[in-house]
Amino acid sequence: MTQDKISSSPQTIFSINHKIGAVNLLINIKEFFEKHQILFRSNPYLFVMSDANPAMENINLSGLRLRHSNFKNYNFSKSILNRTDLSFSNFSNTDMTGSNLSLINIIGTNFTKAKFDNIIISSPLLWLPAKWTPGHLFYWFKRGNNTEKSALYKIQHQHPRLDIYSSNPRISNDKSDERYNFLDAISSISDEYPLLKVTMMQEILHSFITQKTNILEAKDNIANLLNLPPYCINSKIKRYRRQLCI
Repeated sequence: MTQDKISSSPQTIFSINHKIGAVNLLINIKEFFEKHQILFRSNPYLFVMSDANPAMENINLSGLRLRHSNFKNYNFSKSILNRTDLSFSNFSNTDMTGSNLSLINIIGTNFTKAKFDNIIISSPLLWLPAKWTPGHLFYWFKRGNNTEKSALYKIQHQHPRLDIYSSNPRISNDKSDERYNFLDAISSISDEYPLLKVTMMQEILHSFITQKTNILEAKDNIANLLNLPPYCINSKIKRYRRQLCI
């Protein structure tokens, strides 16, 4: 698909802190994109970063839908990601050191070799459905039952076809990314960051319990992940598993 330089009307949605304690410098999104050679594909939410690898510390990415984007090798240290949609994106070898994460969506995203040192986890960490439906369970935990971690390298940056924010997401006939789900994403995060991985699964399992969700169709896939460290040694996850009969 042809990429075009951004030409949309100016919007001020990025906030950059050059120094801790300094006054935020609000800049025009068009100027920001041009400075860092960011391209887009007709949809202003589909960002494709250049290979220039600029240092973009202290960026506020809150509320942005950055799905199907390539952020490989980028530096987002000490940034804020709140209600940020990162689904089906490539964050391999990206530096997220010291960033503040809350209410993020990472379905199908590749975090291979990404750095999450000293991150600040604000509760809730994950965006979760207000009500789990069979469509959500399929979208999050099945989607082809892919077991090859290497497949994450093949993520295609295409337009979104499913809206995870709907009450019951519809499954598309497009097969280009059907294998990639939440389990792929969390498995791509290094075991060097057990707190991050455990927190995500604790939130999901707790939501199943509070909503009294029937997870039968996704139970096997979830169990396969929870049998691995660091999940299998976490006392809270063990308790949730007993309650859910996983």
